Amino acid sequence: MVRFLVLFLILLFYGDHFLNEYGYGQFGRLFPEAFAGLVMVVVIVQMAIHRRFDLPAKYMLWFMLFIGVIIAGSVANQTNTGAMVMGLRENFKYAPLFLLPIVYQFKPEQMRVLMYWILFFALIQLPFMIYQRITEPLLTGDVIVGTLLFANNVSAFLICVWAVLFAFYIRKRIPLIPFGILSVLVLLPTTLNETKGSLVLLPFAFVMPLLLAPQIKHLWFKLSLGGVAFVGVAVAYSTIGDMLLGPRLEQSMLEFFTNPAALRAYFMPSEMGGSWMGRLDKLFLAWEQITQSTVTTLLGVGLGNVNDTSSSHFQGEFTEYGHLLGTSLIQFLWENGILGLILAFMPPIMSFMDARRVAREDSFAATIANGWGAVCAIMFVSVFYIRAPDVQAVSYMFWFFCGYLAAEKFRLSRAAYTVDSGETLPAGQVRPSLLTPAPGALAPKLAVPNLTRQHRGITR
Repeated sequence: MVRFLVLFLILLFYGDHFLNEYGYGQFGRLFPEAFAGLVMVVVIVQMAIHRRFDLPAKYMLWFMLFIGVIIAGSVANQTNTGAMVMGLRENFKYAPLFLLPIVYQFKPEQMRVLMYWILFFALIQLPFMIYQRITEPLLTGDVIVGTLLFANNVSAFLICVWAVLFAFYIRKRIPLIPFGILSVLVLLPTTLNETKGSLVLLPFAFVMPLLLAPQIKHLWFKLSLGGVAFVGVAVAYSTIGDMLLGPRLEQSMLEFFTNPAALRAYFMPSEMGGSWMGRLDKLFLAWEQITQSTVTTLLGVGLGNVNDTSSSHFQGEFTEYGHLLGTSLIQFLWENGILGLILAFMPPIMSFMDARRVAREDSFAATIANGWGAVCAIMFVSVFYIRAPDVQAVSYMFWFFCGYLAAEKFRLSRAAYTVDSGETLPAGQVRPSLLTPAPGALAPKLAVPNLTRQHRGITR
């Protein structure tokens, strides 16, 4: 199973890059979606054979509510079939990856191999980005994209990888020196592409793994340690970035974040006399359009009605605004309204709660969960920063690990229930935190009766 996933990762991380290099960029999304269709076949077969569906009820409730909002919005706006098909494709193409660990229990050895491969894909971004920096005209950092096509996408991916790597160091699964070397190799590329959002995402990568680490007890110590580490890295990050980007910068990255006029010109250039629209400009436009009636305010203009496609068969009523979506926040607000936007924020929150529970254990899954809390926070914030269809490699992996931790939390809860109620556990199922000692710990002493000859009443 893990080889199947590794092949999918190779397609995700290199498919877009090489297809664009040879002029076939339009197939960059179709191949992963076709592969996801194969994953769905595997999910159905696994569920039929093993009859396993380890999914907490909260995800089922969320899914039903989200489907309800989609149906209500589409009916209210009379969305045409082609636009709705396009919307369903964009919103549910990640479902097979989410369901795979729900129906198939991955072993720690398999997850370890998968984590090595993800680390490899993160490390390989550095030579690609150095090559792009040398060969591409540096009019903007947007051309320094690694293998993920968009600069902000590769930066978000690398910061997520480092957050999990930090959790492995906190759990003492990686020694200090290898962790330091890997940290430099993973984070250095984020200084090459001028993505200012990296300084917004980095604090979560530092603080969240410390907050979820069970061996560090004091909250204020965790926050202080994470804050001091972040300040040091932020200064180093901005300094290295300013040095590499050279004199073309009008101001340093830290000066940018402390200059209200620069921030306003970046997020709302139209109000400052600019000829293009920033993120806040696009957000205000979406809000102005959907608030024209109560129905569209709550339910949006309909799923797929604002998709950016050149095919007339799949265009919606508001396709002319499709190039102005910009971020997932704006897309959800346009198509699903306030109710859909609220539901869109729920998956990272639910997955964070799962990670918080699993992180209390002493297992490989707990180590992943320790870092996954930071990834959930980063993906929550990234709704304001990136658009999910533009960063499909990260989105597919995000939903896979959401499913993995949801299943792990479900199994822990089921094991706890069966132990507490006195029911017989299925073969091979135990609760590690209760029945299995932690690595290196002494096994609990059991009260064994003294069966000497005198106690048995046997004398010579």
